[in-house]
Amino acid sequence: MNKKCFNVLILSLCFNLHSSFAASLAEDDFSGQFYISTLTGATHANNGLMETGQKHSVQLGLRKNRTTAFEIEMSAYQSDLSGSGHSSEKTNIILSYILINPEPLWNPYFLIGVGANNIPDTSSTALAKTAIGGFWALSDNKLMLRAEIGVEYSNTSQSLLDGLDSHVQIGLLFPF
Repeated sequence: MNKKCFNVLILSLCFNLHSSFAASLAEDDFSGQFYISTLTGATHANNGLMETGQKHSVQLGLRKNRTTAFEIEMSAYQSDLSGSGHSSEKTNIILSYILINPEPLWNPYFLIGVGANNIPDTSSTALAKTAIGGFWALSDNKLMLRAEIGVEYSNTSQSLLDGLDSHVQIGLLFPF
């Protein structure tokens, strides 16, 4: 086989692979796809008390299209106050908008949301959340690994609970 025929064969193969990949992306319609996601990880409160703890959350989402999703999140925090022997707990609910940048190997995203905290012995308070993350396909049935790093700001009636809470979480996403 001469070099010219070999180059044409390689070029043709590359074109066919690219065409089939582009066609599979076009066929992958995310419109109206619901998903449930579970995340768990660490949290740190930047409120002067050096609170560290755990955050567990469940998200129910609707993937509007390849680049947009809406999500409702329910989270529970448990934090230990450094050196005091006390702990604090809170739950929250957040409605989020997610902007996704689909890539062949992973789907990075930017999330912004608003919601409410429920902290024992205080009234419910508003909060704002922003995060970056990504998800990766683990299998052919679309089971995905999800990771996220973000911050939440809340303003409570107790100044010691005000401020930014940062979190790092990892979990699974199940489309249905």
